[in-house]
Amino acid sequence: MANKMKFLLSATILFGLLGGAAQAAPAQDKAKEEAHQHDVTEKGDHVMGFSHDKATHHFRLYADGGAIEVQANDAKDTATRDAIRGHFSHITKMFAAGDFTAPILIHSQNPPGSDVMKRLRDKIDYHLENAAAGSRIRITTKDAEALKAVHSFLRFQISEHETGDTTELTKEAASARAVGPSEKKHSRQELSAAESRISGQTLEWCPGSVACANSGKTFDLVAGCSRRAHPSPSSQS
Repeated sequence: MANKMKFLLSATILFGLLGGAAQAAPAQDKAKEEAHQHDVTEKGDHVMGFSHDKATHHFRLYADGGAIEVQANDAKDTATRDAIRGHFSHITKMFAAGDFTAPILIHSQNPPGSDVMKRLRDKIDYHLENAAAGSRIRITTKDAEALKAVHSFLRFQISEHETGDTTELTKEAASARAVGPSEKKHSRQELSAAESRISGQTLEWCPGSVACANSGKTFDLVAGCSRRAHPSPSSQS
């Protein structure tokens, strides 16, 4: 009888411990997810140069690619609108060159699909369009592998930024298209030509910076600074 009581007591304690662990696991997962989301938001504000509280992100998946859209929440907030347009102008050029430094800095990982998008950058077009209160990058490709990568990249962004956008393919709405002056898409050939124009120069880098090849400058993703390229010693001789 005593042994039976000891067994029941041990079993009760064991199930209690297991139950407590089972309850603790979801709480720990939630805390970890909240910490990650805070990290993404904080880094995103720093890298993009505008507050997520003052803007709204959307990521669209289309049959030929997709779109990244950000607009200021307040139509009169021209400072946020201009910051969005400035950031998107740089991002368009970077993505076309196969440079995904910005999303890596924000998410602390290489986003799904970005490696393929870098490898197949010659088969993907990025078209920057100004919207009424922000900007939009329209991504298109006719290559099946590149298309799959673009969709993976956009689905990851939807999840990470918790935008609530559908991860399924949708039809592009006419209202989503540009309403203001739009910048032409940047081809790899144009970027290569731009890179050759600044060859023989050494860029003055600051932490977290990336090269804006077709401007002859570096743009610091963290501090938002822009610095001119300086002739290298060899080009001065």
